[in-house]
Amino acid sequence: MTSGSQEAEAESNRARRSSQLDEPVQHKEDKKAEEQHVAQQLGLTASGQLLHSADSSAKKAACRVKVCVLTWSGRNWFGPRETDTVSGAGPSHVISSSVWREMINKKKKKKKKKKKKKKKKKKKKKKKKKKKKKKKKGCRFRAYNWRKEKRHGDEEGKNSQVTEEGEVSE
Repeated sequence: MTSGSQEAEAESNRARRSSQLDEPVQHKEDKKAEEQHVAQQLGLTASGQLLHSADSSAKKAACRVKVCVLTWSGRNWFGPRETDTVSGAGPSHVISSSVWREMINKKKKKKKKKKKKKKKKKKKKKKKKKKKKKKKKGCRFRAYNWRKEKRHGDEEGKNSQVTEEGEVSE
């Protein structure tokens, strides 16, 4: 019994190793398994028909079910791609279109709230304008004119000779 179970384990290990080497084949098998799983959840076969034979109206309703397919980009899910039957779903994440719409609406609400907060912060940051100083008119030349008058007076004093009588002669 124990030797038989060991042989069975060895065979299963060999099968696993060979399946790991053949990755594309494994990927196809995963696709099929996932399609079957989704089909069982929705009550359909892999071909898109109902598992339980029921009324034709129920069959039509099952075929009309829209399935949202999200595909993984490496960072996040993007999509949706709507398909009438489950067989078109592939290895991607399958959710109903109503759930997808709810997810999008939640994201939009969050984004809107963040934008409003940023706008409030921008309103607070306002630069104050500097007041210009008024210039006094006429003051610039007052000291210059005073010096000019004084200088001319000095020059006249140097060039002219004052006599004892107080008369100025050149």
